Amino acid sequence: MAPTSPHRSWLLAVALLHITGCAAGGSVTAKLELHNNTAAPAAAPLTTQSLHDERVTSLSLSSTRYFAMKLASVYLAEDVDPTTLDNRGQAAMLWVSPHCTSADDCYLFDFARSTDAVNADLNSQGLDVDPGTYRYARMEFCYHGDRPTEANIVWQGGAMPTSHGFLENMCGVTSAEFNPPLVLQPGDSVSVALGYDLSNATQAGDVDPSNPGSNALTADDGQGVAFDDCVVDLSGTTKTCFRMPGFTPGVGQNAAGPAAASVVAPSDDGGSGG
Repeated sequence: MAPTSPHRSWLLAVALLHITGCAAGGSVTAKLELHNNTAAPAAAPLTTQSLHDERVTSLSLSSTRYFAMKLASVYLAEDVDPTTLDNRGQAAMLWVSPHCTSADDCYLFDFARSTDAVNADLNSQGLDVDPGTYRYARMEFCYHGDRPTEANIVWQGGAMPTSHGFLENMCGVTSAEFNPPLVLQPGDSVSVALGYDLSNATQAGDVDPSNPGSNALTADDGQGVAFDDCVVDLSGTTKTCFRMPGFTPGVGQNAAGPAAASVVAPSDDGGSGG
C-alpha cells in the first residue's frame, strides 16, 4: 500500500463525517461556540530581548478591524499526528457551513466581531457525535476533499485602507490541546467553545529596504519577526503584518439533560497548531 500523503487522512475523515455523520448507538449532543477575547491593543510599542536588556523596537501593535476565514466545517479530533497533521483515531463534526459548494466559494466568516455577533452568525445547532476522548478541535478549509486555490483568509488592520487576503495552503487550523482531554459519555450534552484573542494579531513597522517584500518585520535589534501576511503602504515606508491567532478550547457539560451548559472559554495563551 502506498504511504499516506500529508493531510490525506484528515481529508478522508472529514469527507466521511459529512457523508455518514454519527455512528449508531448512544450519542452525545454537541454544538460549537466562538469567544472573542480580544482586548484593546497596548498603546506602548513592543519590546524584544537583546543581550539581556529590554530594548524598545519600532514594531507597534495595531487593531485588527477584520479577520475572516473561509470555513467549511469545525470538528473534534481524537488526536493529531505532529508530523503529518493527519487525524489519529475518530473525529466528530461540530459545525458545517451552509454556504459551501466548493472550498473556494465558502462564506468568509468574520471573527473580528463581538462574541454575540459571531455566534449569531455562526448559528450552531446541536449535532449528534460519537462518545469518545478528543484532544483537539479543527477548523476546516477543505470541502469534501476539495482544497482551496484562492485566498481563504482576509484581514485588515492598522492604517490599511482596504483588506488583504492570502491563501493558507493547508486544510485548516488546529486548536490548542484540550487540557484535560475532552471525554464524552453517552447522553452527555456539551458546548465546545473556541476562544481567541486578536490583540496581538496585527503589527506595523518600518519597511526593511533589504527585504521589503518578506512576510516579516525587523526589530531595532535586527531580529526578524515572522508573520503570515504583510502589506506595504503606498508610500513604501510602513509595513503592516498579520499573524493568525491561536484558538483555545473550553467546554461546558451537562450529562443530566439535553440543554448544553453555558461556557466561558479561557483567554487564548497563544498556543495552537496549524
